[in-house]
Amino acid sequence: MTNICYFVSSLVRTGPTNQLSYIINHLDRNQFNPIIITLFKESNKTIIEYFTRELNIEVICLNTSKIRALISVKKELSNLLKSKKIDIVQTQGILADYISFKQISDDIKRVSTIRNYPLDDYKNIFGKLAGNILANMHINLIRHNARSFIACSRTIHSTFKKKKNINISYIQNGVDIEKFAPSMNKKESKTNVKLPLDKIIFISVGSLIPRKDFTTLIEGFKLFNIKKSAILLIAGEGKEELMLKKISDNQIKFLGNVPNILEYLQASDCFISSSLSEGLPNSVMEAMACGLPCALSEIPSHEELKGNEGLGHVFFKEKNIKGLSDALNEMVCKKDSLSEKSFKIVNEEFSANAMSVKYQNLYIKILKK
Repeated sequence: MTNICYFVSSLVRTGPTNQLSYIINHLDRNQFNPIIITLFKESNKTIIEYFTRELNIEVICLNTSKIRALISVKKELSNLLKSKKIDIVQTQGILADYISFKQISDDIKRVSTIRNYPLDDYKNIFGKLAGNILANMHINLIRHNARSFIACSRTIHSTFKKKKNINISYIQNGVDIEKFAPSMNKKESKTNVKLPLDKIIFISVGSLIPRKDFTTLIEGFKLFNIKKSAILLIAGEGKEELMLKKISDNQIKFLGNVPNILEYLQASDCFISSSLSEGLPNSVMEAMACGLPCALSEIPSHEELKGNEGLGHVFFKEKNIKGLSDALNEMVCKKDSLSEKSFKIVNEEFSANAMSVKYQNLYIKILKK
């Protein structure tokens, strides 16, 4: 039996946490015994109970602070790993990565999933100055441990190679196709969340931050929706929320953070993402699994979801309002055929089970070294 510790900051409901749950849910428990160690006290947005009750995973919370995590968590963590006879530690996120590769004994095998390109993402999270410093710290850590880092997409793999000449492997994100599936009764699904039956329902999901470029999305939707024949749902929160509400009209509904996004995806007709940068977006894959046709900005991580045959989705140039409007018109005209292709691509190429199997093969390979 191989004991694996998944070491993360917390289990707050985010895309990376969802991906972690998919890896663990599909583990061969006859071969792998997982535990989770978290650094921080869980917030009210945690899904820790899903891991402990549904997945039957032991979760140990260190309940530390960021400063203490960097200075004095080493001994406590090392004792835990020793007592649990951990063979492999897997991390995600800059703080967990730093502790793992700087403070954990080399006797334990280590692997990390990198879910973004730090120089694109950290300035939105930590501010421009701190973001650049932390991004370069993380990149240097990755450079010196490249064989242990796994990108969550071919796009992230290529970006590190092109911009920093760092060669890391990749395992593409997956989606839970047992949970995310098309509605069996679209009319009933719309009624359940109080949406009109006589309008086309568009949905977009993500943090309301500059990188997601909801400004272009909203302006493009308004240009498309001159006849008021459609409604746009925006699920998410963020620092641009007030500004985005000011440029919206009464055909655009802000849902905030939605605990169960599935019911809104199943009630919608089409999905939109105008992001300027992504890893491999959970929200798009979840929409695809629900059979929604997608209009996507023309960025590499979105194009990665076209599928092997390259037939899925309608694309538009990023930051192009007219292009987005035209894409929505095209998507509506091809809605049924695009819906079938979305569903087929994600089921054949991006299932959570397939992703987990690739990680399990990686664990076996690591232990043989």
